Amino acid sequence: EAALTVTFGEREVMLRMLNISGVARVFTPPEPDFATGAVFGEVARLVGVDVAETAVAPGEVLPVTLHWEALGGETAVNYRVFVHLVAEDGAIIAQHDGPPVDGARPTNSWLAGEFIADAHPIDLAGVAFSGEVTLVVGLYDPQTGVRVALPVGGDSYVLPVGVTVGEK
Repeated sequence: EAALTVTFGEREVMLRMLNISGVARVFTPPEPDFATGAVFGEVARLVGVDVAETAVAPGEVLPVTLHWEALGGETAVNYRVFVHLVAEDGAIIAQHDGPPVDGARPTNSWLAGEFIADAHPIDLAGVAFSGEVTLVVGLYDPQTGVRVALPVGGDSYVLPVGVTVGEK
């Protein structure tokens, strides 16, 4: 617990009390629904993904949780994550872009060997599509838009899980 104070010259005013706690770090490997091993530069390895359902109707939300392992390459960049639902013709049907753990775990704070569970719900509101889609994941610098490359080539990874969009 700490006091938030403001000082004006010799006068000090306490605004409020705050509870300050450290980040809970996890070093035990997760057991995701679908295992992967994609390496994104020196930043992270995507250990796997949890997808609650492999069939989703337009208007619903598809919960997707990525499991990252920090590799420990020091970086000043707070990368963002993208998860795209991509149709067979390459069109992005729906997506979720955002910082890891909704901003609570920026990539420049990750420790080598740490595992991070990172939820990215994909909202299919307004989606007028029916058919098979693939899930594509990547990391990018929000300042430049430049994506983190994979050592095997490319700048995104197709997850090993198929999803069907349409009436259930």
